[in-house]
Amino acid sequence: MGEDGHTASIFPSCPELKDALDLKNAPSYIETNPINAKYQRIGLNLSALANIPNLILSINGSLKIKVFQEAILKENLNYPISYLIHQRPD
Repeated sequence: MGEDGHTASIFPSCPELKDALDLKNAPSYIETNPINAKYQRIGLNLSALANIPNLILSINGSLKIKVFQEAILKENLNYPISYLIHQRPD
């Protein structure tokens, strides 16, 4: 998870955000173009991430802990990680 709440190349500032978070889409790889990053990214969409059997979220630093604390409250487009958190029973 990044300090901006991105995960698996799903950035809050990418035009592909809503498609990446749409659970109706089949699990797959995605290409994103975050406006605050130099390069196009490749990652997994939310459908794919929600179906990974064992998933570990790495959080390092007080800013990331604050983002995580906000993300666990509700799904929020500002923090794409929030969608993953709310889809996982673990």
